Amino acid sequence: MQPKSDPTGLAGGSQVLVQNALLTIISQSLPLVVGFLVTPFILGRLGKEGFGALSLGWTILTLSLVFNFGLGRATTKYAADYLGMGQLDRLPTLFWLSVLLNLVFGLVGTVLVGAGSVFLVAGHILPVPEPLARDVSWMFLALAFALPFTFVTTTMRGLLEAGQHFRGMSVVRLVFNTAVFALPALALLFTSSLAIVGLALTASRAVEMIVYSWLCLRRYSSLLWPWRVSTRQLRPLLVYGGWLTVTNMLLPLILSMDRFIIGALISVEAVAFYSLPTDLVTRLAIIPASTVVPLFPAFAALNESGDRARLVMLYLRSMKHVTVAMGLVAASVIVMAEPFLQVWVGREFARESAFVMQIAAVSILVNSIGFLPSTVLQAVGFPDLTAKAHLVETPIAVAAMWYLTRKYGIAGTAVAWGLRVLLDTIILTAMTGSMGYLTRDGIRNSRLRMTVALVAGLVAAAWGLSFLQGFAIRTGAFLLLVITWAALVLAWALDHDETQWLRDLPRLFWSRLKESHAPK
Repeated sequence: MQPKSDPTGLAGGSQVLVQNALLTIISQSLPLVVGFLVTPFILGRLGKEGFGALSLGWTILTLSLVFNFGLGRATTKYAADYLGMGQLDRLPTLFWLSVLLNLVFGLVGTVLVGAGSVFLVAGHILPVPEPLARDVSWMFLALAFALPFTFVTTTMRGLLEAGQHFRGMSVVRLVFNTAVFALPALALLFTSSLAIVGLALTASRAVEMIVYSWLCLRRYSSLLWPWRVSTRQLRPLLVYGGWLTVTNMLLPLILSMDRFIIGALISVEAVAFYSLPTDLVTRLAIIPASTVVPLFPAFAALNESGDRARLVMLYLRSMKHVTVAMGLVAASVIVMAEPFLQVWVGREFARESAFVMQIAAVSILVNSIGFLPSTVLQAVGFPDLTAKAHLVETPIAVAAMWYLTRKYGIAGTAVAWGLRVLLDTIILTAMTGSMGYLTRDGIRNSRLRMTVALVAGLVAAAWGLSFLQGFAIRTGAFLLLVITWAALVLAWALDHDETQWLRDLPRLFWSRLKESHAPK
């Protein structure tokens, strides 16, 4: 059975894209609640050194996608193109070629990540305490075997995203994103072995691949047989994915280098003080990340059809909405960082990590804005531009992080991270501007400049409120600030169509709810 609905989500207008973005946000945000609840238990069970090692293990799962050769995003792009042009007969060869390549690259990644991670511990490059060294090595090895499952899953997910099939995906993503936190906590109820934790996480990746395979084949039954690949699709996949690989190599390296630099220059304990607040804050990037998931195939389809005006409008409005949403999130984190950490993990972490958490909040706001130009460049067929930008940034970021960490500790690391994402956002935004996707008239008509000014003012005011003593006073002042700011956003930042959409939102929600419960 083939999907008959508009594959890009554009036939249903922005409502479909908003719905799919919200589904993705929900499926990725609810696991954060589980992570919030179980982190104190994991920390207490493993201690600061053990928790720091587990944090590095989670980082390995992220870094592993460096060997994916960008095949997940490449599959999404070309599948969206084929679906948009009605060339459904080209999907099976694309699908199985992507699966085969992901399997091969996953096995290569297992060897490289396994050998490299063990070398870091055995060679004492990571100063892991001797009693933990063997257990940490086995955990890293176990996680290395998760790579083939993780890679093949990106093919399934890429095809589903191209067809805008987010309902089933959201349930699966919710379950397995929760498992990232829940499985370590469950394993630690019975054992303190990090190796067992690693095995549990790897097993969950295998099950996730099986579930995604079932969901994908259920949506696209033509994939079941015959199994065939086409060498004609090999070059486009590898060329497009090759440039994405440069980004996939450099971005995780930059994003994770901070932990390894702290571990090498300070201690594994300092990794815990740094990674706990930054891991929590960076997971808030699920808001912009979830927004661009349905936008990517939509941008690609609009570019393929030559509808530049609609693409520009979608780009500008998306950037404005992400800026407003993440501005409010960042301001909330800045104001509540210290009291939150005190309640959550104690005074010691609050004292050592509050400033890091505040800097991370500003950084994630800036980085969220940068998600949009990066997505546009990749969707319109220029993944090389984002890769070249990251090539320029990498040596600057690593040098700055090393210097500031050595001089100012984990606070310097956080500042270096923030400077890197600011540089990245400026470069990528300038690129889309030079290509005509950001114009002065477009920025003025969309009220983007006013939106950025209002968000900057909110963040500055929130930082000032963070110095107020007393939780009640600080909370009351912040609520008053948010109410005032929201009124200004409604009056000065949103245009007529956006305010009308907000007024119609309850009615649209109610009508969709009735449709979902109507008899078939």
